[in-house]
Amino acid sequence: IHTYSLIHDDLPPLDDDDTRRGKPANHIKYGEAVAILAGDALLTEAFGQVLKLANRFNPKNVLDAVDLLAHNAGVRGMVGGQILDVSIDPKNYSLPEVEFIHIHKTGALITAAVLLPTRLVPLEQEKLQRFKRYGEALGLAFQVSDDLLDSEPLARYSRGPRKKPRPTYTQLMSPAELRTRLNDLIDNSIESIQPLGSAAEHLRGIAEFIRTRK
Repeated sequence: IHTYSLIHDDLPPLDDDDTRRGKPANHIKYGEAVAILAGDALLTEAFGQVLKLANRFNPKNVLDAVDLLAHNAGVRGMVGGQILDVSIDPKNYSLPEVEFIHIHKTGALITAAVLLPTRLVPLEQEKLQRFKRYGEALGLAFQVSDDLLDSEPLARYSRGPRKKPRPTYTQLMSPAELRTRLNDLIDNSIESIQPLGSAAEHLRGIAEFIRTRK
Protein backbone atom coordinates (compact mmCIF):
# COMPACT_ATOMS: atom_id res chain seq x y z
CA ILE A 1 0.00 0.00 0.00
CA HIS A 2 2.85 2.37 0.80
CA THR A 3 4.53 1.62 -2.53
CA TYR A 4 1.27 2.08 -4.46
CA SER A 5 0.75 5.44 -2.75
CA LEU A 6 4.23 6.60 -3.81
CA ILE A 7 3.70 5.50 -7.43
CA HIS A 8 0.42 7.40 -7.63
CA ASP A 9 1.79 10.37 -5.66
CA ASP A 10 4.51 10.90 -8.28
CA LEU A 11 2.01 11.09 -11.17
CA PRO A 12 1.58 14.48 -12.92
CA PRO A 13 -1.93 15.24 -11.55
CA LEU A 14 -0.60 14.92 -8.01
CA ASP A 15 3.01 15.85 -7.13
CA ASP A 16 4.43 15.39 -10.66
CA ASP A 17 7.78 14.06 -9.45
CA ASP A 18 10.14 12.63 -12.08
CA THR A 19 12.35 10.70 -9.65
CA ARG A 20 11.89 8.53 -6.59
CA ARG A 21 14.77 7.39 -4.37
CA GLY A 22 17.30 8.62 -6.90
CA LYS A 23 15.80 6.68 -9.83
CA PRO A 24 13.18 7.48 -12.49
CA ALA A 25 9.64 7.46 -11.08
CA ASN A 26 7.45 4.56 -12.20
CA HIS A 27 5.47 6.65 -14.70
CA ILE A 28 8.65 8.10 -16.19
CA LYS A 29 10.12 4.64 -16.81
CA TYR A 30 6.98 2.70 -17.75
CA GLY A 31 4.39 5.32 -18.67
CA GLU A 32 1.41 6.76 -16.81
CA ALA A 33 -1.01 3.95 -17.69
CA VAL A 34 1.28 1.27 -16.28
CA ALA A 35 1.94 3.39 -13.18
CA ILE A 36 -1.78 3.74 -12.46
CA LEU A 37 -2.34 0.01 -12.96
CA ALA A 38 0.72 -0.88 -10.89
CA GLY A 39 -0.66 1.13 -7.99
CA ASP A 40 -4.10 -0.46 -8.40
CA ALA A 41 -2.54 -3.93 -8.45
CA LEU A 42 -0.46 -3.33 -5.34
CA LEU A 43 -3.44 -2.00 -3.38
CA THR A 44 -5.59 -4.99 -4.37
CA GLU A 45 -2.80 -7.47 -3.64
CA ALA A 46 -2.25 -6.00 -0.19
CA PHE A 47 -5.76 -6.96 0.94
CA GLY A 48 -5.35 -10.39 -0.65
CA GLN A 49 -2.17 -10.95 1.35
CA VAL A 50 -3.85 -9.98 4.61
CA LEU A 51 -6.77 -12.35 3.95
CA LYS A 52 -4.32 -15.23 3.51
CA LEU A 53 -3.51 -14.84 7.21
CA ALA A 54 -6.82 -16.62 7.92
CA ASN A 55 -4.79 -19.83 7.50
CA ARG A 56 -2.78 -18.92 10.62
CA PHE A 57 -5.03 -16.69 12.72
CA ASN A 58 -8.65 -16.58 13.80
CA PRO A 59 -10.63 -15.51 10.68
CA LYS A 60 -12.59 -12.96 12.73
CA ASN A 61 -9.32 -11.36 13.85
CA VAL A 62 -8.14 -11.26 10.24
CA LEU A 63 -11.33 -9.44 9.24
CA ASP A 64 -10.66 -6.97 12.05
CA ALA A 65 -7.21 -6.40 10.54
CA VAL A 66 -8.74 -5.83 7.09
CA ASP A 67 -11.18 -3.32 8.60
CA LEU A 68 -8.31 -1.44 10.24
CA LEU A 69 -6.34 -1.37 7.00
CA ALA A 70 -9.32 -0.16 4.97
CA HIS A 71 -10.01 2.58 7.53
CA ASN A 72 -6.45 3.88 7.71
CA ALA A 73 -5.58 3.52 4.02
CA GLY A 74 -8.84 4.90 2.60
CA VAL A 75 -10.85 8.10 2.72
CA ARG A 76 -10.81 8.16 6.54
CA GLY A 77 -7.02 7.94 6.54
CA MET A 78 -4.31 8.18 3.88
CA VAL A 79 -6.49 8.90 0.83
CA GLY A 80 -8.54 11.45 2.76
CA GLY A 81 -5.35 13.21 3.79
CA GLN A 82 -4.15 13.21 0.18
CA ILE A 83 -7.44 14.76 -0.99
CA LEU A 84 -6.97 17.62 1.48
CA ASP A 85 -3.30 17.88 0.51
CA VAL A 86 -4.12 18.55 -3.15
CA SER A 87 -7.21 20.69 -2.59
CA ILE A 88 -6.11 23.15 0.11
CA ASP A 89 -4.64 26.48 -0.99
CA PRO A 90 -0.85 26.02 -0.51
CA LYS A 91 -0.50 29.79 0.04
CA ASN A 92 -3.12 30.07 2.75
CA TYR A 93 -3.26 27.42 5.46
CA SER A 94 -2.79 27.11 9.21
CA LEU A 95 -0.67 24.85 11.40
CA PRO A 96 -3.70 22.82 12.62
CA GLU A 97 -4.69 22.23 8.97
CA VAL A 98 -1.22 21.01 8.05
CA GLU A 99 -1.13 18.76 11.09
CA PHE A 100 -4.56 17.32 10.26
CA ILE A 101 -3.43 16.55 6.70
CA HIS A 102 -0.21 14.87 7.83
CA ILE A 103 -1.90 12.83 10.55
CA HIS A 104 -4.06 11.30 7.83
CA LYS A 105 -1.85 11.41 4.73
CA THR A 106 1.24 9.90 6.36
CA GLY A 107 0.47 9.01 9.96
CA ALA A 108 -2.57 6.81 9.37
CA LEU A 109 -0.75 4.14 7.37
CA ILE A 110 2.18 4.01 9.80
CA THR A 111 -0.29 3.68 12.68
CA ALA A 112 -1.99 0.83 10.80
CA ALA A 113 1.34 -0.96 10.41
CA VAL A 114 1.87 -0.75 14.16
CA LEU A 115 -1.66 -1.85 15.07
CA LEU A 116 -2.24 -4.66 12.55
CA PRO A 117 -0.58 -7.32 14.77
CA THR A 118 -2.80 -6.24 17.67
CA ARG A 119 -5.84 -7.12 15.56
CA LEU A 120 -4.47 -10.58 14.74
CA VAL A 121 -3.55 -11.28 18.38
CA PRO A 122 -5.78 -9.02 20.50
CA LEU A 123 -4.18 -7.32 23.49
CA GLU A 124 -5.54 -5.93 26.71
CA GLN A 125 -6.67 -2.31 26.39
CA GLU A 126 -3.72 -0.74 28.21
CA LYS A 127 -1.13 -2.32 25.91
CA LEU A 128 -3.26 -1.55 22.86
CA GLN A 129 -3.38 2.14 23.78
CA ARG A 130 0.40 2.19 24.20
CA PHE A 131 0.89 0.86 20.66
CA LYS A 132 -1.69 3.31 19.35
CA ARG A 133 0.07 6.29 20.95
CA TYR A 134 3.39 5.01 19.64
CA GLY A 135 2.06 4.66 16.08
CA GLU A 136 0.35 8.05 16.02
CA ALA A 137 3.41 9.89 17.34
CA LEU A 138 5.72 7.99 15.00
CA GLY A 139 3.53 8.62 11.97
CA LEU A 140 3.45 12.37 12.49
CA ALA A 141 7.17 12.42 13.32
CA PHE A 142 7.94 10.81 9.97
CA GLN A 143 6.19 13.62 8.10
CA VAL A 144 7.85 16.30 10.24
CA SER A 145 11.16 14.65 9.40
CA ASP A 146 10.23 14.68 5.69
CA ASP A 147 9.42 18.38 5.77
CA LEU A 148 12.60 19.09 7.69
CA LEU A 149 14.69 17.23 5.10
CA ASP A 150 12.86 18.96 2.24
CA SER A 151 13.84 22.31 3.75
CA GLU A 152 17.50 21.40 3.34
CA PRO A 153 18.46 22.02 -0.33
CA LEU A 154 21.02 19.20 -0.46
CA ALA A 155 18.76 16.64 1.17
CA ARG A 156 16.15 16.41 -1.60
CA TYR A 157 18.45 14.95 -4.26
CA SER A 158 16.48 11.69 -4.41
CA ARG A 159 13.34 13.35 -5.80
CA GLY A 160 14.64 16.55 -7.32
CA PRO A 161 13.05 19.99 -6.89
CA ARG A 162 9.34 19.97 -6.03
CA LYS A 163 7.25 21.11 -9.00
CA LYS A 164 3.97 21.73 -7.16
CA PRO A 165 3.65 23.56 -3.84
CA ARG A 166 2.05 21.55 -1.05
CA PRO A 167 1.12 22.48 2.55
CA THR A 168 4.16 21.87 4.74
CA TYR A 169 5.39 22.68 8.22
CA THR A 170 8.33 24.60 6.74
CA GLN A 171 6.12 27.55 5.76
CA LEU A 172 4.87 27.90 9.35
CA MET A 173 7.79 26.81 11.54
CA SER A 174 11.54 27.41 11.55
CA PRO A 175 13.96 24.47 11.15
CA ALA A 176 14.79 24.76 14.86
CA GLU A 177 11.09 24.58 15.78
CA LEU A 178 10.64 21.62 13.46
CA ARG A 179 13.56 19.81 15.07
CA THR A 180 12.07 20.43 18.52
CA ARG A 181 8.68 19.14 17.32
CA LEU A 182 10.34 16.05 15.84
CA ASN A 183 12.24 15.30 19.05
CA ASP A 184 9.10 15.74 21.16
CA LEU A 185 7.15 13.30 18.98
CA ILE A 186 9.94 10.72 19.02
CA ASP A 187 10.33 11.05 22.78
CA ASN A 188 6.57 10.60 23.19
CA SER A 189 6.54 7.51 21.00
CA ILE A 190 9.38 5.91 22.94
CA GLU A 191 7.87 6.83 26.27
CA SER A 192 4.57 5.19 25.34
CA ILE A 193 6.19 1.77 24.88
CA GLN A 194 8.77 2.06 27.66
CA PRO A 195 6.84 -0.24 30.06
CA LEU A 196 7.03 -3.04 27.47
CA GLY A 197 10.74 -3.41 28.22
CA SER A 198 13.12 -5.31 25.94
CA ALA A 199 10.23 -6.64 23.83
CA ALA A 200 9.86 -3.16 22.33
CA GLU A 201 13.53 -2.62 21.57
CA HIS A 202 13.01 -2.82 17.79
CA LEU A 203 10.23 -0.23 18.02
CA ARG A 204 12.57 2.14 19.86
CA GLY A 205 15.12 1.55 17.11
CA ILE A 206 12.61 2.57 14.42
CA ALA A 207 11.79 5.75 16.33
CA GLU A 208 15.44 6.69 16.72
CA PHE A 209 16.02 6.03 13.02
CA ILE A 210 13.30 8.55 12.12
CA ARG A 211 14.85 11.06 14.56
CA THR A 212 18.23 10.93 12.80
CA ARG A 213 17.46 9.87 9.22
CA LYS A 214 19.15 11.71 6.37
